[in-house]
Amino acid sequence: MARRAQFRRQSKDDLAKVVRRHFNGVGIQENDVIVEFLHKVRNPGVTKPKRNKEAPHSSPLP
Repeated sequence: MARRAQFRRQSKDDLAKVVRRHFNGVGIQENDVIVEFLHKVRNPGVTKPKRNKEAPHSSPLP
């Protein structure tokens, strides 16, 4: 179902306003985000095993 032409796109200002409103509504602390980001960068943790793309239904598990 196609939308009417006037509603297909948002202007850059409208999009910026919606994004700013969303992030202002999320109750997070900047310090918590920075600490968690640094932890994830320094400790990559568990990575997903590579999948064999040539096998049609390959499972990465043994």
